[in-house]
Amino acid sequence: MQPLRSSVVADRWRKAKLNTKRRGKSCSQRYLDLLAWALFITNVPSAWLSPQQIMWHVELIFKLWKSQACLDEVGYYRLARILCQFYSRLFGLILFPRSVAPCRTIPDGEISLPKAIAVFQRFTLRFMDVMRLRGRGLAHLLQRVDDDFPCFAVKTSRRKSPSTL
Repeated sequence: MQPLRSSVVADRWRKAKLNTKRRGKSCSQRYLDLLAWALFITNVPSAWLSPQQIMWHVELIFKLWKSQACLDEVGYYRLARILCQFYSRLFGLILFPRSVAPCRTIPDGEISLPKAIAVFQRFTLRFMDVMRLRGRGLAHLLQRVDDDFPCFAVKTSRRKSPSTL
């Protein structure tokens, strides 16, 4: 558990009070107290990462999901289509880290996650074809994606402000 900044807490309280007022109810003090904390459940030992580092990593992941995977963009469609798009994007976001993890660091440098997502998205139609074939050819397709990561998703080397690697 990590306490949040007072500005974040005030914003959370304001939104919670608005939502409950709209429903004709009121917030309990216990609920308002819980809004002042961030809770992260992880299997990473506390000696490896501090709560601030965990929050930073979670923030980066959500930023990546929103900007690269367009998880926050929804069109004006029927509910069935919106849910289909949302779940297919989530499915891709589940597959993506598993495919990029083995080659995250390579001899030539480090893989850039935004570039890797762009590479992964280029294979979207091929993933759909594999799903139509009930998974036949998935191993071969994932191997092709893995082969493209070192070619097209490597971070550019910087002399002035090098990456954390």
